Amino acid sequence: MVHVAYCFDERYRQHFGAAITSLLSNSRGLGRDLCVHVVTDVADEGFVARIDAIRARFDASIEVHEVRPDLLDSIGGLQANSSYVRHLSQSAYFRLLLPDILPAQVERVLYLDSDTIVLSDISELLEADIGAAAVAGVRDLLESAFMDAFGYGGYINTGVLIMNLKAWRRDDIGRRCIAHAQQNPERVLYADQCCINAVLDGDVAFLDPKWNGFLRVATREQPEKAPAPGVRILHYVGADKPWQNWFDHPLGKHYWENLEASPWSGAIPDPPVSVANHHSLARKLAGLNRHAEACEFYEIVVTYLLEKSARRAAQDAAAASGK
Repeated sequence: MVHVAYCFDERYRQHFGAAITSLLSNSRGLGRDLCVHVVTDVADEGFVARIDAIRARFDASIEVHEVRPDLLDSIGGLQANSSYVRHLSQSAYFRLLLPDILPAQVERVLYLDSDTIVLSDISELLEADIGAAAVAGVRDLLESAFMDAFGYGGYINTGVLIMNLKAWRRDDIGRRCIAHAQQNPERVLYADQCCINAVLDGDVAFLDPKWNGFLRVATREQPEKAPAPGVRILHYVGADKPWQNWFDHPLGKHYWENLEASPWSGAIPDPPVSVANHHSLARKLAGLNRHAEACEFYEIVVTYLLEKSARRAAQDAAAASGK
């Protein structure tokens, strides 16, 4: 039996639906040898019904685990939504609780973020030899920066992880990661990811990049990062996601194709909520030659900037008159 786990809160259910559909669509050969563990904060009747629909469609073994109150309390107050990762919530720390949540007989699990899409068979990954390492992952885009800043021997992305739960339980790694977050908040820039890398520095195996193909759309701060050909698992990193209507990359289609094949089909993209979102959507529409619609969103951006400029001028005038 091989085990895969997803951890998320209520707001990420839809995206988990696309993620697990992509996994099971590419794992039919494993049959009942694959068990998927769903770890979430609330498993209400409607959610369980959708899980039942997935289970029936794929004849899959799926176990739902609600995080116990005492375990939720253990991560209470931990930083999850920093200026670096505004899209994260406290559920990012749920994977640290997997050794306590999953049955004791589960000694190894493949953890997948809910913003990943499996593109092809991953049997090779499920059988990967990681030796005695406590965890295995792909080197993160920011590895060099973290190695320079904190002296790490390497820095992995935790969106796709092979976790040696036997080692995690033996060495109390989950609680050590939580303690690190509590005691070193200034070093926890990317939530649980920083904790795992700090505590397990030197006890990590590195996976081929094809198992975590980063897709990051371009922003003013960062250039676009697209996965190399042959990627097996696509990972939408960063704050911009394919379920947002300003997301502008052709590989976003894989999310929507799998979502439409899931019990969450029929969902519509999230609308823009900031000036930057409106600007990105305007540029996307202009690129699609939908110029009239693009102008509407550009007008929102220009109106905001003019109002901001007027407020600043009024503040400057008030300050000058007060001298």
